[in-house]
Amino acid sequence: MIPKPIITPVSDVDFSCVIGFGFDNRANDYKVLRLVISSVELRIDEHEESLVLYHYDSYHFSFEVWVMKEYGVVESWVKQFSIAE
Repeated sequence: MIPKPIITPVSDVDFSCVIGFGFDNRANDYKVLRLVISSVELRIDEHEESLVLYHYDSYHFSFEVWVMKEYGVVESWVKQFSIAE
């Protein structure tokens, strides 16, 4: 039996699990894998000396862009724009 995942679901994030097989070179053995696929994608990039966070949620059909105006200062995150259905 495959053990239950150690994941606490977030109520407004859709995710699904896929089960497959993988080969472990160190143990020279095949393992059962559980991959969790979420509807949320995050990407961090740099633009004009600022950090930029791109947030895409395919479940809620939304896209947001956040910019950290002052590097290392959490309070400096500013939402630039949001597109939602």
